[in-house]
Amino acid sequence: MKNVFKYIKKINPDFILVVGWYYIIPKEILNYPKYGCAGLHASLLPKYRGGAPINWAIINGEKKTGITFFYFGEGVDSGDIIGQRAFKITLKDNCRTVYEKAIKSGIYLLKKYIPLIERNKAPRIKQDESKATYFPQRKPEDGLINWGQSALKIYNFIRAQTYPYPGAYTFYKKNKIIIWEAKISNFKSKEKGNKPGQILRISKKGILTSTLDGKVIITKAGRKYKEILSADLLANKLKIKELYVWNSRNI
Repeated sequence: MKNVFKYIKKINPDFILVVGWYYIIPKEILNYPKYGCAGLHASLLPKYRGGAPINWAIINGEKKTGITFFYFGEGVDSGDIIGQRAFKITLKDNCRTVYEKAIKSGIYLLKKYIPLIERNKAPRIKQDESKATYFPQRKPEDGLINWGQSALKIYNFIRAQTYPYPGAYTFYKKNKIIIWEAKISNFKSKEKGNKPGQILRISKKGILTSTLDGKVIITKAGRKYKEILSADLLANKLKIKELYVWNSRNI
């Protein structure tokens, strides 16, 4: 970081725009440019401070999120807000499509407010700390599916982590299965007492799986990152059988 600060002093910027930086920026850098140091965060701050805000918003079933252009402070995503732009999260969205919405909204905010920053007329809106929520960064191993949850929660969990993220996953015997795409199913099975995670039917439509309160149909899956196959093709390759219960770990 010392070398970074030396470089900053050398170029002597009036304003620093931070993009895709996951570390606390030292006070000496924050205070150096005369118009401050600002960046974009993919949530409507003060909600969803911290890591992976888009993923967490989808996992939590949010129907709306947005992007915030804000001045950096010494805390985590706690600086004064310059501007915000909200957008909807529909049930058809996934992490990729929501991220695309965030990019478009971020470009809009930069075009609108950077000229105001240059004239020292940009807003500075204090965040309401009483409404702040924090979420951690997500790791690939955080994608393990809990089949004991509702169909909607599992569907949200899968679409929140699909490609280009590492993906939500489960296990078939010793095989890690990454589920890239799924749908909530209205299929009415005659059998009663299905276990959460039990495979009820395998067809060209996908792998129908029981949940706590309903069913999801897995439509695309693979054994490794970037392997995205139709679920029935993967089932055929691995000889996955109906009535099998997906594992929560490698056995």
